Amino acid sequence: MENSRRSFIKKAVMTGSALIAAPAIFGSTSSSGSPKGSFANDPFKLKYAPGFGMFNESAGKDPIDNIKFCYDM
Repeated sequence: MENSRRSFIKKAVMTGSALIAAPAIFGSTSSSGSPKGSFANDPFKLKYAPGFGMFNESAGKDPIDNIKFCYDM
């Protein structure tokens, strides 16, 4: 059996692609049960904290309206 860097990389790529493709091949669906497009029902989840004035075009210039808009999103 050949133990070289080239054969290791080939095996790693094949194994990784098989693991990524397995759910699609076997017909697995997401376990969450909710559609991905239902943003109005999910809480506002960003990887940053929204600041005042960030949503002026959507919510207006009032800070309270900005907070309400963030909550609704």
